Amino acid sequence: KLYISFCTGRAYQGAQSNGKALINHANRFDKLLNLTVSYKRTIAEKHTLDGLLGYEWQRLTRDGYSMEASDFSSEAINNADDIGTGKARPSIGSYRSSTDVASYFGRINYNYADRYLLTFTLRADGSDKFGSNNQWGYFPSGAFAWRIEQEDFMKNLDFISNAKLRLSVGQTGNSDFSGNAFAYYRTGRDYLFGNQQNTGIYLDQNGNPSLKWETTTEYNLGLDLGFLKNRINFGLELYTKRISGLLGSSNKPYYFPVNYVAANIGKTSSRGFEINLNTVNFQGEFTWTSNLNLSRYVDKWVKRNPDVVLNVHQSTKDPLRPIWGYQLGGILQPGDEVPAHMPGAKPGAQIIQDIGSVDDNGNRVWIPDGKIGNEDLIMLGTSDPDLIFGFTNSFEYKGFDLNIHVYGSLGWKRHNDYLGSMMDLYSKIDDGRNYPAYDQGKFWSSENPNGKYPNLFVSGTTAPGRSQFAIESADFLKVRNITLGYTFNNIKGVDKYFKNLRVYVDGGNPFTWTKFSKIDPEYTGTYPSATTYTFGLNVKF
Repeated sequence: KLYISFCTGRAYQGAQSNGKALINHANRFDKLLNLTVSYKRTIAEKHTLDGLLGYEWQRLTRDGYSMEASDFSSEAINNADDIGTGKARPSIGSYRSSTDVASYFGRINYNYADRYLLTFTLRADGSDKFGSNNQWGYFPSGAFAWRIEQEDFMKNLDFISNAKLRLSVGQTGNSDFSGNAFAYYRTGRDYLFGNQQNTGIYLDQNGNPSLKWETTTEYNLGLDLGFLKNRINFGLELYTKRISGLLGSSNKPYYFPVNYVAANIGKTSSRGFEINLNTVNFQGEFTWTSNLNLSRYVDKWVKRNPDVVLNVHQSTKDPLRPIWGYQLGGILQPGDEVPAHMPGAKPGAQIIQDIGSVDDNGNRVWIPDGKIGNEDLIMLGTSDPDLIFGFTNSFEYKGFDLNIHVYGSLGWKRHNDYLGSMMDLYSKIDDGRNYPAYDQGKFWSSENPNGKYPNLFVSGTTAPGRSQFAIESADFLKVRNITLGYTFNNIKGVDKYFKNLRVYVDGGNPFTWTKFSKIDPEYTGTYPSATTYTFGLNVKF
C-alpha cells in the first residue's frame, strides 16, 4: 500500500513549514503451506480405521518505510515526486517484522459398526515468539461417541430415532499476543558527545526465556436425542474450560531500564452449557419449523497476575468482568440530614451507603467506619449475561416463505455510554456546546426535585458513585430479522429462460425491547443501532 501526500505552503498543514511532502509505503505478505496425507481401511465390515497426518507452515511479514520533507522552493510541481528538493533535513523511517508458525498434526479415527466412535488427535505447534526451550507446544485431544440407538435394547423404542452420547477432552495452544520472549534494542534517544549528535541505542524489551504457550484445556459432555423420526431433535452440551499460562506482561522493579517483561501471568476457568431444540411442527403444503437455542457461561479467575494488588473488595476468584459499585440511598433533598460519612454534601448529591470497614488484618468487615472507600464497594453484576437465547421460526405455504429470528440475553449490566456522556457537562457548557434536551428532566435540580439522576454539578467530578447512575440492566429481546418472500415457478412465456423467480423483503433489526436507556445494549457508543429494510430478487436459471 502506497500513500503520497503533498501540502503547499498555502494549505493549513503546510503553512508553517513552507510546504510538506510525505510518502508512506507498507507491505504485508502472508505465506501459507499446508500438506496432508490420509488413510482409510475397513476390516471385517464392522471395523473402520482412518488416519490423517499433516504439516502446516505460515509466515506473516510486515515491512514499510516513510519519508517526510519540508521547506520547498517551488509549488509549481508536486514535490512529493522529488521529495529530496526539500531544504529541511528529511525525516526517514522504516520497519520490518516477521512471525513464523509451524504445526505437525495427526488424527486417528476408529469406528465400530457405526456404534462406538473413537478419535485421538495430537498437535505439535511451534512459534518463533518463544525461546528455544519452549518454542514447541504439544496439545493432545481425545473424543468418544456412543450411538445408543444402534443398541439392541433400543430397537423397540420406535419413538426414539436418534440417541448419541459424546465425551471429549483436549488441549489447544495460543501464541497470539503482541510481545515475544526476546530482548531487543531500538535506535533513538540521541545524545551529544564531543559537540556532535550521536544516535542512541537503548533496550526496548526485556527477554524472558521461560515464556511458553498459553494452553486451553477443555472437557465436554454432549447428548443428542431425536424423536418421531427426527421431527424433534434435542442437543445438550456441557463444558468446562481452563486457560493456563495466560500471555501478558509482568512488572519489573523501577530500577530496570524497562520495567515490564512478557510473561505467563495467570489462569482462568469457564463453565457453561448450550441447549438446542429443533422441531418440525407441521409438514405438508404448510410447513413450520422452529429452532430454540439457550446458552450460559461463567468465567472466573483461578490465579491472578502476581503484580495485581487486590483491593479489599476484590478476591482471587472474582468473575473476569465484574461491575463494582456502591449501595445507593437515593438523592439528598433540601432539609435532609447530611450523612456523617458525606461531609459537605449538597442537595442533589447521590447518597452512598457506608456499609463496610477494614479490620486490623486488612480484611473487610460489614461494619460502617464513617467514610466512603473501597470497603463499601459491592459487586453490582457482570458484563456477561446469565442467559443467551435465540428462537427462529420458518414458515412455507405454497409459494410464500416467512422467516423470523428473535434473540436476546438476560442477567447482565453495562455502562450506558449515552448517559455517561452527560458526565462531561462542565466541558460541554464551557465550550458552548449543547446536550440532549431529553435528559434535562432526568437530573435533579431545585426545580426538579424528583429527578431520577443526581445533579452532576453539586456531586463534583470526583465524588464516589458519581457515574453509577449510568450502569443499567442490559437485558433485551430483539427481532433480528424478518424475511418474507414469494417464489414464482414455471412462469409461462419466460420459463425457457429461467426456472423460478423469488422476490422478498427483509427487515433487519426492526424491533427491540429493553429497559436500557435510549441506545442498543449490544453496541458501545452513543448512537442506536440501525434498522434496515431490503427488497430483493433471486433468479434461478
